[in-house]
Amino acid sequence: MDLNDELERPSKIINRGTLTKPELTQTFTGIDINNIHQCLYRSRRSLYPKLPTNIIEVINVMNELQIKTVQDENFILVVDSVNKIICFLTESNLKLLCSVDKIFVDVHLLTVQNIFFSFLLST
Repeated sequence: MDLNDELERPSKIINRGTLTKPELTQTFTGIDINNIHQCLYRSRRSLYPKLPTNIIEVINVMNELQIKTVQDENFILVVDSVNKIICFLTESNLKLLCSVDKIFVDVHLLTVQNIFFSFLLST
């Protein structure tokens, strides 16, 4: 089984292993498959931090991140824990926005994750 891609679903890894080495997997039971699945899941979880569960945790994580663009600019321009605002924008993009007369905005709230969507509804 190839474990190089930690983002691949455990079921795909198990199915690929079953197809490539059927002689090894003929005696597997449902419990064995479940144990392999859980092992792959735990291994993948150990590589990534826990996902934030509320807006305060998100703001704390964003304060620690140093996300840079290809041009080596900070991508997170403002993290305001008092007003609960995170601004994803570079300084050069902000200057460009300030220099134009009209701005067209397309907002897709359906693409916002649940935590942010519920935050938007509660404010």
